[in-house]
Amino acid sequence: MIFRRIATAWSSFWFSPHSTINITWIRILLGATSLVWGLALIPDFETFYFDDGLFAEPRYGAYHTGVLQWLRQDWAAVAVLGVLLASSLLVTFGYLVRLAAPILFYALMSLQQDIPVLMNASDNLLRIIAMYFAVFALLTPSRYLSLGPRGIKREDQSRRWPVGPAWILRILQLQLTIIYLDTAIEKSTGSRWHNGTAASIALGLEEFERFYVPEFVRTNLIMGNIGTWLAIGLEATLPLLLWNRRTRLIGVVLGVGMHFVFDYAMRLGYFFPGMFIAYIAFMRPGDWAKIKALPGRVLRRRAATPADPLLPKPA
Repeated sequence: MIFRRIATAWSSFWFSPHSTINITWIRILLGATSLVWGLALIPDFETFYFDDGLFAEPRYGAYHTGVLQWLRQDWAAVAVLGVLLASSLLVTFGYLVRLAAPILFYALMSLQQDIPVLMNASDNLLRIIAMYFAVFALLTPSRYLSLGPRGIKREDQSRRWPVGPAWILRILQLQLTIIYLDTAIEKSTGSRWHNGTAASIALGLEEFERFYVPEFVRTNLIMGNIGTWLAIGLEATLPLLLWNRRTRLIGVVLGVGMHFVFDYAMRLGYFFPGMFIAYIAFMRPGDWAKIKALPGRVLRRRAATPADPLLPKPA
């Protein structure tokens, strides 16, 4: 009996039907982010990937399988970039996704493995998400992969979103949880996180500066301590908030807000889009409407004044 319950819970966790709206937005944002990632390579593509560039003979690990380690010609690098951009568009707009998603992952991996010195954790996260979605696309019926952002096809607008397999959402949820747990553990051993100066040091790195941050935020010790402990506190508690039904939406708002602030202040590559894609896995139909209504609810509660118990009640 116990084993049957465990098996039922395991099956329900991975394969219970969920609305495909999450999967659709994950696909669209993955394709759009990959498209922007590829377009950003174009201005310096010749310098980085051509034979007479900075990295004419890149070193590959034994486990690498990128196509550019075998095809070293300049035209091959250009072809891989072209394939990346084309497959990104197909994934974004939902055409031939079962074929385009694996090609997108392989092209992304090939370009990243060729010049690993240029890549950072945000590029790795984008590649990991692309790999998850490529496997999902290969194993999932095409009818769950080609839905538009506003519904199904035009003739099916009156119907609700169909339900489909949810294991891709679970994988992204677990990936996000592992990222936060690993980050919190790593930061807990750092002396700058212990003394509360990590945030101030990060904001003081001019090469990572993106948009304007007031000087007192950068240099004030109190603000630095608040930012440091707020960051590590959120990263340690967000997994608990996200996996709890009652606090899930609060966790989504706090987590996305935290990464938006990080991305505003510092150049972190594509980390914010990658984390945002993973956060969509925790969303449910109707959550966006609840989030938009939240400020209005708070304002209405503040505007409402309790009745004076000494005043007579109206007849």
